[in-house]
This record gives sequence, C-alpha cells and structure tokens, in this order.
Amino acid sequence: MTGLSDAFALFGLERRFSVDRPAVQTQYYALSRECHPDRVTGQSPAAQLESARRMSELNDAYRTLMDPHRTREHLIALVVGPLANSETGKKTGTALPLELAEAWFDLQEKVLEDAATASGRIAAFEADLRAWASRLEETALAAEQVYDRSGDRDQLTVLQGILQQQSYLTSLTRDVAQLSARLRIKREGA
Repeated sequence: MTGLSDAFALFGLERRFSVDRPAVQTQYYALSRECHPDRVTGQSPAAQLESARRMSELNDAYRTLMDPHRTREHLIALVVGPLANSETGKKTGTALPLELAEAWFDLQEKVLEDAATASGRIAAFEADLRAWASRLEETALAAEQVYDRSGDRDQLTVLQGILQQQSYLTSLTRDVAQLSARLRIKREGA
C-alpha cells in the first residue's frame, strides 16, 4: 500500500496476520458500491476526484489484505515502521545470512574453475535456497501466530528481519538464474 493508509482500519479489522479473506472480499464489494466513481458522475470535479481517490485507496487495501505476504509487510510497516531506515535508506534489523553469502561466492568460484560440474553445483545451491526459504517462511508463520495471540511486538521485529532475508533470497535466486543462463549461453556458443 502506498502512503500511511491503514488497510485494516479501512475494512474495520483488527491488526492481525490472520485475515478472514472471504469476509474482506464481501466487505470490499459493499464498500466499492458506496464509493465507486460511477456514483458521482454528475457531481462536481472535486467530488469525482475524491471518489476516485477513495476507490483507489480501497483497491490498494483490498489487494494488501487478500495477499498474505503484502498483509505481513503492511502490518509490520504500520506497527514497527518501514523496512528501510528513512534517514539512511539502509535496511534495519537482521543482517544478511552470512552462511548463504559465503556459499554463493564459493559457488561462483567453483563454477568458473570447473564448468563441467557447474550444472550440478547450481542445482544443489538452488535446492539449498528453496530449503532456506521454506525454513524462513515457517519461522515467519510461527511469529505471526504468536503476534496474533499475544500482540507481542517483538515478533514484528523478528518478522522484519525475515522479510529482509526473504528479499535477499529473492535477489540471490535471480542471480543464480542469471549465472545459469550465462553458462548455458557459453556452452551453446562454445
């Protein structure tokens, strides 16, 4: 969601990770009928603009609450603050997983040394990435459940760190795919 809009408040919901998505959808249809720009077609330009703004805000809130990952990011941003430090622009919280970074650098080095084993090494590394992502997601879901039961804000800080690691994994997965593609092109051109 953009800005400081609170998707939970817009739908009259408690700030929790477990969202009743069918109820959100029902509420969305009811609210959209009330504020849809077609309802103010004959009114002033200001009223039409306000209706379009409200509908856009409603659409953003709906998309946020219907997607568990966006809900996670939104709730954390509302309660703890944005993931990036606004003063430095740098991410805060948990550092990048050093073990994974070292494995990535090691993979790149070994692939350059021995192209014959590159495919197998890359496949093994991709499997490690998937396992790491799965463990992170399990930890995130557990932290969400604790937060929903107790309101423990420390869980949100844990989740902030997990979001950073998930972002790192996404970037690393993209880098691995690019490395694999370069090797394929190199083999086909050789």
